[in-house]
Amino acid sequence: MKKLFAIVISSMIVFSSCHMFQPASSGSNETYDGNLGEMNGKKKKNKKNESAEEEIDLFGTVDFVKTTKYQSILAKSLKQSKPVFIDFTATWCAPCKLMDKRVFTDKNMVSYLNENFINYKVDADEDFAKELTLRYSVTAIPTLLFVNSNGDILVRKEGAAFQTELRGLGDEAIAAYTAGIDN
Repeated sequence: MKKLFAIVISSMIVFSSCHMFQPASSGSNETYDGNLGEMNGKKKKNKKNESAEEEIDLFGTVDFVKTTKYQSILAKSLKQSKPVFIDFTATWCAPCKLMDKRVFTDKNMVSYLNENFINYKVDADEDFAKELTLRYSVTAIPTLLFVNSNGDILVRKEGAAFQTELRGLGDEAIAAYTAGIDN
């Protein structure tokens, strides 16, 4: 019984966090676009019931800019006078998927992030992301960064953050961004 308990606890610890940066090894050419149940922008089919209706998201999701050109993100930040929120994620990261499902679809968080930040999701396993992961020393997934228009880090968090914590990090980033503009 003790062994079973130890195995269950160990499994929960391992699967509840993706803090060790590891490349995906699925060998698949499909890419994760940040939305649960979607690969390459298309809904996965429910194998148990392929005729099931698609789930409709009434509130939308955070508007993550889709580009491999980080400089265009920084240019947009400068033009709109907003800091950048970067979510370093990976297809194999369970906490990332949980944030996609629970945080980035929350009505209040969607409004808050879309109104105050240029949002950028980076799959750390993609080739274009290597430069960014090195630049920002990303060793844990998820890593959440708020940066200014020069790419300087305002706030950094390794690991998942839910609504209250992410809002606090965002408020801290806005204060740092505003203080940097005033100087």
